[in-house]
Amino acid sequence: MKAKILAFFAIAIVLCSLFLVAMPAIAAAQNAQKVSACTVTTANEDDFVLGIYGNANEDNTIDMRDLTYVKLIFFGERQETELADAKYDGEINPLDFVQIKLIIVSKENELTIVQYLGTPPELTEEPVTIKMPIERTVALSGYACEALCVFGLEDKIVGIDSYSKEMGEIAALIKDKAEVGSGLDPDIEKIISLEPDVVIGYTLLYWYVPEVYRMLKEQLSNAGIPLILIDFYVPDKYDDEFRVFGWLLHNEKRAEELISFEDRIHEQIRDVVSGIPESEKPRVCYSPHYAYQELEIYIAAAGTDGDRRIVENGGINIFADLEGYGSARVDSEAVIGKNPDIIIKDVYTGWGGFVVCGYNAESSNSLKEAMDLVSGRTGWEYISAVKNKDVYIICTHAASIHPSIFDSYIAKWLHPDRFEDLDPIEIHEEWLDEFLGMSYKGVYAYPTQWRQGT
Repeated sequence: MKAKILAFFAIAIVLCSLFLVAMPAIAAAQNAQKVSACTVTTANEDDFVLGIYGNANEDNTIDMRDLTYVKLIFFGERQETELADAKYDGEINPLDFVQIKLIIVSKENELTIVQYLGTPPELTEEPVTIKMPIERTVALSGYACEALCVFGLEDKIVGIDSYSKEMGEIAALIKDKAEVGSGLDPDIEKIISLEPDVVIGYTLLYWYVPEVYRMLKEQLSNAGIPLILIDFYVPDKYDDEFRVFGWLLHNEKRAEELISFEDRIHEQIRDVVSGIPESEKPRVCYSPHYAYQELEIYIAAAGTDGDRRIVENGGINIFADLEGYGSARVDSEAVIGKNPDIIIKDVYTGWGGFVVCGYNAESSNSLKEAMDLVSGRTGWEYISAVKNKDVYIICTHAASIHPSIFDSYIAKWLHPDRFEDLDPIEIHEEWLDEFLGMSYKGVYAYPTQWRQGT
């Protein structure tokens, strides 16, 4: 104990200058959050934990309670928590006190956050430290690009992946940004030349092309540029990622608004689906957009995002007995043999060389052509979904960083009577107005029989 006290005083002189910078704001925070040691608690196991180093009591925020808690750890009165090491230097000391105070008032010079690599329940949590504040960003996915625009930070984007300009919702905001290759095959030299403070990719880079990920991470690290991977579109980790992102951008309010929107729509869907008996759930074949030549031969297997979309929106995945990463491959006879009640295929602008969908689509003609192509496969005229005209096409842009909108289309198609009051287009209109300040247009799905003429 004596040694710790001596160490405290030895470091104190160095810390004084840091305190002076943030003193007015810190004082205000202290007055707003009077917390005694006896009221400091850690989060329950099922509670949300904000993945930022400095969240010493591991709850859903960083405030003066974390400062109290880390001091108790330092003096041996509490067990050390993983996120207590605010400076991320391997030890708990007064530098962590200062860092937590600086984080509270958004004056920190660096921030260590948790990346959530993979898809729940198989997640790898990996920390990464970013210099603050962030002024220059390279976005290696359309998701990251749109997320930055939603936070009003398009001016801080200096580079984008080659696909982002296809996203009509944000095309005007990023039309002059430098392109740096694709999200899975980036031009590392060009990225470094743009001198970004951070590069944001998505976790497909981590698990689908690990050799590219390792090379990118190593070369960026050598240039002093951190790489962070955030998906922005996976519902099971949506809250975790956006809350961390909000703190990283010093705009927690915007993050909570996005989360609240998603939670509201998903809760509406869950409330209905929870009351549907298994006997009334349609049997669904969901086909991701891979490999145009093979068309619907690629299907959503167990544990995939397509599988989640079927099950959580009230359907039964006819290929839940198969496993795969993004999809599994079957032959045409397997689909005929399973005889699905509903077939859903997702596509993107450029799929098959003819599809135009999303914000800039002027008609549903190409989506209807895709539907006819799926329905017209040899032997498929005998499938219930084809006979009953229950084949649906949806654009991947309907998901983007708002998966609840995509899910609302699926729920509507699977249970039109139970979701009579749910209008995916109306939900999309609301989202675009609230988060990008623009009006809805384009075509994101076909058919949308609840809307006359679409």
